[in-house]
Amino acid sequence: MAHVLETLTSRAVERQSEEADEAGVVTGEGEEPGSEEIGAGTEGAKVVAGNGVLQSLMLICSVLQMELLEEWQLEPVKDGVHILSLSLGVGPEEFDVDAVAIATFAVVRNGIFVAFSVGNSWPDEGSLVNIAPWITTVNAGSIDRKFPTRFTLGSGEVYIGQSLYQQSPNFTRFAPLVYVPQCLMSDTEITQLVKEKILVCENAFVELGMKVAKSRGVSLIRLNGNYSGEGVIVKAFTLPGLTLGYFEAQKLIKYINSTSNPRASLQFDYQTVIRETRAPTVACFSSRGPNFIQPEILKPDILAPGMNILASWPTETPLTRSLKDLRCAGFNIISNTLMSYPHIAGVATLLKA
Repeated sequence: MAHVLETLTSRAVERQSEEADEAGVVTGEGEEPGSEEIGAGTEGAKVVAGNGVLQSLMLICSVLQMELLEEWQLEPVKDGVHILSLSLGVGPEEFDVDAVAIATFAVVRNGIFVAFSVGNSWPDEGSLVNIAPWITTVNAGSIDRKFPTRFTLGSGEVYIGQSLYQQSPNFTRFAPLVYVPQCLMSDTEITQLVKEKILVCENAFVELGMKVAKSRGVSLIRLNGNYSGEGVIVKAFTLPGLTLGYFEAQKLIKYINSTSNPRASLQFDYQTVIRETRAPTVACFSSRGPNFIQPEILKPDILAPGMNILASWPTETPLTRSLKDLRCAGFNIISNTLMSYPHIAGVATLLKA
């Protein structure tokens, strides 16, 4: 039986951009991905276990402070651990000053396989972490599962977005569209703008949808920006809402700006579609190479599913992590490199077992 050690990320260890915060848990926003409050260790551990290695021993340890890493480095050896699955990292730094690299070097020398997250810094050049050659650094990729929602314009043109909205009714009437770039507006402006209308903007958060619903808005349309491209991170909106990829988002903006009375409606089929999308592709939020510290070492090492992944979730925590959201469940759909490296740890566990 292969023994797996799954750890959590400390807020001091992993720095996230505002968009990456949202990418961390695709249904909402708020706490940084990987914090203990949302049970990141449980999520990662269950991804490692999956259905095929349920007999694996999951040793869930507490958040590790960087200054304790060197003291901790031989503990997995003493505990008989075979796989070390970690979501922490700083840098990139020179190997002789990188506490994570130093600690894992001793672990790997004792035959323990180490899988790490590449980070969630979006596609900035050289933004990846965990670049030591003895660490298996895992990038996050998309999968071919979609949650399609039809978005029909007043002109008759139909776009296909994605949404996790599951409530009744499964459609909206035609309503006027109002576009606010980047959702830059106050709560007062929201109240004035969205009544009986469909709000359209980039980077719309689930909590914004709650404000729109409170202001008697009809729906919320989230538009992907250039960085996100066609990689749609699905959202569990609390009102009828969906996310459009970048190409159709630009077409929608053009329609709104060129039409005197832009209108649209939504239709939710509540279906899951597979094998209609090219996959895998690198997730928009996943950090990128090259490895500036040692360019001859190519990093990341491998790509694994990390976008719109069904994973365990603490039942007492709202799906959107908003205290205004009363929806709770034992599972959630999450996008983060936190979801990718456990897949590789799971494969390693099967090979070790």
